[in-house]
Amino acid sequence: MRDPGRQLDPVVYLLPLRGYLGVTYLYAAFQKLHDPAFLDASASGSFAVQTAALKHSSPIGFALGPAHGHPLVFGLLIAFGELAVALGTLLGLWTRLAAAGGVALALTFYLTVSWNTDPYYLGSDLGFAVAFLTLALAGPSRWSLDTWLATASKGQAAAVRSEEFLPRRSSSSGDSRRVVLKRAAATGITGGVAMLGAAAVGKLGRSGRSAQSPQAQLRSNANTPNATNVTAPGLEIATASIPATGAARLTAPSGDPVFVARTADGGYKACSGICTHAGCPIGVDQAKGVLACPCHGSTFDPRSGAVINGPAKDPLMAFPVSVAGGVLRVQVPKT
Repeated sequence: MRDPGRQLDPVVYLLPLRGYLGVTYLYAAFQKLHDPAFLDASASGSFAVQTAALKHSSPIGFALGPAHGHPLVFGLLIAFGELAVALGTLLGLWTRLAAAGGVALALTFYLTVSWNTDPYYLGSDLGFAVAFLTLALAGPSRWSLDTWLATASKGQAAAVRSEEFLPRRSSSSGDSRRVVLKRAAATGITGGVAMLGAAAVGKLGRSGRSAQSPQAQLRSNANTPNATNVTAPGLEIATASIPATGAARLTAPSGDPVFVARTADGGYKACSGICTHAGCPIGVDQAKGVLACPCHGSTFDPRSGAVINGPAKDPLMAFPVSVAGGVLRVQVPKT
């Protein structure tokens, strides 16, 4: 019977934290690998589009040039980095190294995606950084592969020493090498399984996209009346190309998206495609006919730029428009 005065082992307190962080980063990694648009530089809400927008608002925007120039490489690095951090955290394998990687990723997200979140506590990335820092300081617990491999190696070494009558100190370096080799083997096995899982998730995402009907593929590429993808010199678009619902997408010289929609009174509205919550580029939700932010879920009315659902509080920036000869022109101020 358990002694009522006996306290719970303190390492147990970290298990819920490890589980939440590991599962969340595992989900985030598979979500990126499953979404073909994430690595498609031409897709709304892709890694390349988000990086282009964040360069103007992030305090480390100067360092985002290589990521914007090589979106496929850096997008995969982020996805597989999240996957490695997740598995290391869940299994307790290279615990401190995995936690340090989590701190680095979370701080990067905080300084880019979440930097403009106001107040700051509405953005989760800083909280993730602090949580991973806690795991890095605590190190591996009894319920981790790190501790299990070290304990198993010590037990084997003790058995060998008892048979060969060797002094304990003579094999300490051998114990360390044995633990490192076992960790390396466990890392290889885990990495192999993870790569197979990532490949399967990626294949499911691509097959799901290719299995769509031609009409669905057009919608996903923003070429239907619900979300027309148009890039015109000088931010011009034929009024006939502006859909009755949803919005048409233009691209400003800076690379930022601009959306044009028909208003209820028969006029036209042009709005910035940069979310007012954290500075992420937004896209069109074809099913609902709204502008949606892929970062934190804010939605906006394309006919007015008003917030429909938060966490964004401010409406999208509006731009003046003029119509002549069946062509709509958007006047975007130079930045």
